[in-house]
Amino acid sequence: MRVVICGGPYTDNIGDALIHECLKATLARVLPEAELESLDIGGRRAAGDVPVRSKGLALRMIKGLPAPLRRSALFAPLLSTIRRRVLPVWKELLRPRDVLVIGGGQLLQDPDLNFPLKLVHLARLSDRLEGRRSIYAVGVGREWSWLGTRCFRELIATDSLCYLSVRDERSRESLLRHLPELGEDDVRIDLDPALLVDEVYRPEGGTQAKDIDVGVCPASPDILGLGAHALSSDEVLRRWVGLVQGLSAKGRTVGLFTNGSAEDEEFLARLAARCEHFDRVMVLPRALRGAQYVENLARMKSVVAHRLHAAIACYALNIPSFGLEWDEKLVAFFDLTGRPECTANFASVDLSELVETVAGLAETTIEAGRRRDVIDAAREGVTRLGQSLIGREH
Repeated sequence: MRVVICGGPYTDNIGDALIHECLKATLARVLPEAELESLDIGGRRAAGDVPVRSKGLALRMIKGLPAPLRRSALFAPLLSTIRRRVLPVWKELLRPRDVLVIGGGQLLQDPDLNFPLKLVHLARLSDRLEGRRSIYAVGVGREWSWLGTRCFRELIATDSLCYLSVRDERSRESLLRHLPELGEDDVRIDLDPALLVDEVYRPEGGTQAKDIDVGVCPASPDILGLGAHALSSDEVLRRWVGLVQGLSAKGRTVGLFTNGSAEDEEFLARLAARCEHFDRVMVLPRALRGAQYVENLARMKSVVAHRLHAAIACYALNIPSFGLEWDEKLVAFFDLTGRPECTANFASVDLSELVETVAGLAETTIEAGRRRDVIDAAREGVTRLGQSLIGREH
């Protein structure tokens, strides 16, 4: 059997790479005889590829426009990019009767038709090659456009689909609302594969010196969106500077880092420039691969972050973390792990209270039994996926 895993193996967002690498490594243990390949949903061929160099500029130009106008503005350029740059890469990789696993991440969302159009083109290519497909542990957005709904229905409502799961109950509720022809029994819940980072990247359970009291992981304001969590870029920067300054004043060693995206790195550079005169503040090198990212996290006693997969990886590594809300998927993860009190809206939380909470985070503990159960459930989900592929193969 040849299994092609679709996700973000080569994106600069290390969170997507963690999902992909953990899913692939664990599935390899379940299917030792299978040939496993990676397929990047953005058409990248290797780490460092940038298929759309103007992405950041485009995001800034359309930010604030009503959703229908954004989609209208981006539809033709996106379709052209898929046909000229992405599909040729996929056609080189996919072979007749390959098993396609669309695995992990917030893939069933409709940010200006990006994922709906890419996934429906990938599904059609797989169908032409008489392949089968599975959708595994994906996140589902609450808002889909009519065209996005049509694309996702074509992706899912097919005899070619042999396994369907989402990563949390909120995602299942959203999917059933979008596609009411599905029943609850049609949609499994399988936990995020990145929960397996400790056994994938640190199989010997290695120890590392904890020389950073608090890891600080901001996200670009251009990524955070609108609504109740929205602040201007300057306001977001001022609040991060205030948090770092408060932690430094309390004698905490602070490590500034990101999940690797270009937008986040640009914002981190602005933050670091404002914090360079504070005591005990360092900037960690940008992680280019999952293993380097996990090594950086292993140095930290605690973490405060906007990014979901900083929180997920910390949980897997038994590092207390605090999540700054900007998307319901982050809240859903802290609910899943029984720590809803470890999140706050960065736009409205009292900054002095946040400093106090984060400064004491390293002294808190994660419930060991629940953590073990969550990680076991993530591993069992990948096992179920692999067994389903074997069952359909025979």
